[in-house]
Amino acid sequence: MGNIFIYNPASGKGRLKKYKDYILSELSTKYGEVTWLETERMGHAFELEKEYGPKCDYIFASGGDGTINEVINGISKKKKKPIIG
Repeated sequence: MGNIFIYNPASGKGRLKKYKDYILSELSTKYGEVTWLETERMGHAFELEKEYGPKCDYIFASGGDGTINEVINGISKKKKKPIIG
């Protein structure tokens, strides 16, 4: 796995999901393989970052303040930090 896109489907009434293929295509062109991961509950973005983050160069996140906060909190505890977007 090269990079991940953590997405909170509860944010923005889930409207971003209809652009999933376009987003992955554009990101993959510039950054290589990008895997789409959807959160399922509060705290899940942190868990996803903890599991997949160490294998990534880039982590892209979309959601509300809570989603971004969880991802940043997960990254902040690591020595090798991926770039977040």
